[in-house]
Amino acid sequence: MAFIQHPFDSTLHLPAILRIETLLIAFSFALAICLVTRIRTGLRWKTARAGVGQEPPIAPYWIPYLQHLPSFLSDPNSTFESWKRQYPDSPFTLVMMGTKFHVFNTSTTASYIFSRSREFVFEPVVASMMDNGMNLPQSDRPKFQLPLKPASMLSKEELGSREFLSANHSVYLKYLTSATLDDVMRIYMDKFHLVLADLCNINSKEWVTVEYHELMRKIIFETSAVTFFGTRIQGLWPNMWEDWKVFNDASFVGVRSNFSFYLKPKSFRARERMLQAFEKWCGCDLGDWPESEGIWNDKWGIRMNWERELLGRKHGFTLRGRACIQASFLFV
Repeated sequence: MAFIQHPFDSTLHLPAILRIETLLIAFSFALAICLVTRIRTGLRWKTARAGVGQEPPIAPYWIPYLQHLPSFLSDPNSTFESWKRQYPDSPFTLVMMGTKFHVFNTSTTASYIFSRSREFVFEPVVASMMDNGMNLPQSDRPKFQLPLKPASMLSKEELGSREFLSANHSVYLKYLTSATLDDVMRIYMDKFHLVLADLCNINSKEWVTVEYHELMRKIIFETSAVTFFGTRIQGLWPNMWEDWKVFNDASFVGVRSNFSFYLKPKSFRARERMLQAFEKWCGCDLGDWPESEGIWNDKWGIRMNWERELLGRKHGFTLRGRACIQASFLFV
């Protein structure tokens, strides 16, 4: 006698049903937590009024503890832009694992802060960007840490770090202020016309349609690269605009982790190509450059970056570390 078992015999599928029910309960519980979190944080939404000393409003989020971290790691640029649209007339706050990041997005605020470089401490932001945005080698990272102790209490390494940071800042001030900056901008305008002629047929009478914003971004970037790093960088980094654009979209001032690059392999590879190009750019004979010979040449671009390369070698940076220092100037 043969027995035929019904295919929908619930007694045999009970363990599977229980597992499904458990998963559904867990999913429902997690969804409920996310909804409650979103509602609670949404109720705290309040635009800060200027001049009242209030903390900028905290943008709502879905996930407790991680808060805005998942969206920031996956796409930092879109995270900032989307919340900027939500708070067009107010600064706002993003929270990641309990740490608050206040975002100020007006030109007046930026001008106020950056015009007071001696009053505000920028070194922690720079160190974070070098560590996480540029992936500075571990051996070089202490050189970007600003020791806040009195000079009498500093170790030899800490004194070297303070000396490097001060000298690096002085190089920037020397070339990016006053009459020297006028000379740099004259060189920039010369290169601007050359880059424009290379990208566009300016003598053509044919009408063409272009994505104006993207075209201007590319022209300004390539002009800046040739101005500050010379024509040599073009041969070492032929796809520099494409790589820089992908890299820049995955990074942001204040980025706190390299994890965003591991989530975006394309950005990771673009950053690696950029740093390899700058390794070749840095890894040649330094040579002499008397100030009487002017502030620009094909090999090094603006003399400022030749001085920064000299400074990096003096303070014992690795080749990759010096490449990170030079490439980081593209953010300026």
